[in-house]
Amino acid sequence: MKLFLATRYSETGNGYGYSIHLQKMRQALLSAGAILCDDSRDADVAIHIKRPDRFEPIEGLPNILFTQTELTDSLLWGDNVAEAVALVTSCGSSAEVLRRRYTGPIHVVPEGVDSELFPFQLRHTPEGGEPFRFLFVGNAQDPRKGFRYLMARWGEWQAKDMPENVELYVKASGIEDGRLRVRSQWKGRPIIYDNRNFSAREMTSLYRNAHAFVFPSYGEGWGLTLTEAMATGLPCIWTHWSAMLDYADETTGFPIEPSEMEPFWLRGEEGTKPATGYGARADRHAFVAAMRSVVDHYPEALDRGRLASERMHSQYTWAQAAEKFLAICERYKENQHGNS
Repeated sequence: MKLFLATRYSETGNGYGYSIHLQKMRQALLSAGAILCDDSRDADVAIHIKRPDRFEPIEGLPNILFTQTELTDSLLWGDNVAEAVALVTSCGSSAEVLRRRYTGPIHVVPEGVDSELFPFQLRHTPEGGEPFRFLFVGNAQDPRKGFRYLMARWGEWQAKDMPENVELYVKASGIEDGRLRVRSQWKGRPIIYDNRNFSAREMTSLYRNAHAFVFPSYGEGWGLTLTEAMATGLPCIWTHWSAMLDYADETTGFPIEPSEMEPFWLRGEEGTKPATGYGARADRHAFVAAMRSVVDHYPEALDRGRLASERMHSQYTWAQAAEKFLAICERYKENQHGNS
């Protein structure tokens, strides 16, 4: 199969998920035997891994667009998407939303997790004054990721019965000249802010040194950092909506059902236009209760983490994703030849 990868890293919108998907899918396609052509004229199919508003079809080839949406509508869209022969997305909820915008075929291909970078990590209950670390990974400036929600829940727990040894490690999106480590206090409790640029190996160490993972996102097209955390066996707490409905449940962690839907706008439009899409806010009381339960019953939480790791490594690998994606490309290559 000869493929033309019609996406540069700058075209992914600098989104962490899209960038990692582009990198890992490219590697997996090559490992699966696909030929990635430098010249589109040599290829059978053009594939695009990017936001829909950045899609530009390659003339003379069947164009397949991998894209995602996190909320109840795709905030960013482009008229050119109609020229794609098919869309590929990573979860069922994203496919449902895209069907309101696109009338052609839509295929679901789950993303993968890097089994070598994120292996299972055996953990134990902290002893001897060792801190119990909750980890948050995401863009703290993006309301959709739920950082402000998390800080509010953290404060509520601290005001009641948070144990003395509990801490929160916030790994925000890396920026140039990011600060190495800033230790602050939230009502007397340590919070570590870290906005350095991390290598993949450093991310592995970050997960390894945590005891639990919190993911109060209002919506995800896949939820890459959650799957990475699950792969290492971290007990995870997340908003049970959007992509997470496909691969995570109460046997593999602590899903928190939504209590209400939150409106979201394109940047600069809040207050001037109706909400473009809605995301799900996790029930506040259940979220705090889950954090408390993980600390109080850590061995049981680790059992769920172990099952999560087994699921990720057996059902959601990049090799499996590439195999499914190649089968879709083969179908549209045949259709193209049949029509020529």
